[in-house]
Amino acid sequence: MMGRSVAKGCGSIMSAYSTGRGIAFALGLEIFAEVKAERMNTEGQEFRSNDINLVNAQHPDLKVKFGINVLTNLLHKRNIRGYKVDARTWGDLPPASGLKSSSAAGNALILAASQCFGINVSNKEIIELNTQSAIESGVTTAGSLDDAYASLLGGVVFTDYNSRELVHRITLDDGLMVVVLSPERPIKDHLKVDRKSFTPYSKVFDTLFDLSRTQGAEMLYATKVVNGLVHAAALGHDTAIIDSALRSGAVAAGLSGKGPSFTALVPPPSVKNVINSWSNFPGKIFQTAIDNKGSHTLG
Repeated sequence: MMGRSVAKGCGSIMSAYSTGRGIAFALGLEIFAEVKAERMNTEGQEFRSNDINLVNAQHPDLKVKFGINVLTNLLHKRNIRGYKVDARTWGDLPPASGLKSSSAAGNALILAASQCFGINVSNKEIIELNTQSAIESGVTTAGSLDDAYASLLGGVVFTDYNSRELVHRITLDDGLMVVVLSPERPIKDHLKVDRKSFTPYSKVFDTLFDLSRTQGAEMLYATKVVNGLVHAAALGHDTAIIDSALRSGAVAAGLSGKGPSFTALVPPPSVKNVINSWSNFPGKIFQTAIDNKGSHTLG
């Protein structure tokens, strides 16, 4: 028995720290997952987390506890017992970089496991399993709802952490490219965010959230820039990265999550200029595309 899948990484348009509402978009950097299962000799035994072996072939520092929790919670929920499960994930999505590798890995593992065991899992169930497992594993305190939905569905998603609901989804212009600057930073140095520090901006971001739902792409781009500048400054990142991208032709640029990665939405004629401008900053540069299709099983 085997299942395979691919899940998409994401970038931020508006972080949820100040209002509990967030906007995220899917991009072309990916995580693949493969899940294999073999029946054990003991029938009907309770499924335990140590019946799962998870290897991240490309990024060994990815939180393995989270991946094991995702699979354990899915199989417990569906009362699937007595299997030895071997899973692995790999891809080109940098871990611990603000590009939502944990959310993508969770979606990929759930989809691969559902194919492996021949079970149907709804989008809402996937999101609930992913976000709850992330909280249980200490990956996040809030569940990364916007990231999980954007990775799963593709396009741009608007989510409300208070109601735990997907509020709205749209697609972005496929003609735009995404340029990513991912500075190298040890995982242990990842920032802890004091959400209360963003409270003074809550009315601003509530307004931007509502306008972004109704006023089209230009408003989304403006929201991404404002969000990026505010959060980069508050979290100690270099706002000159955003300024450089905009001056080089990007329609929007900003910090992704709490960083350290930045993403820029760029018309194709300006991609080279943005890449050249960001080559003045430390980190690895990726060129990818907007993804409007989302995560899915393979084969």
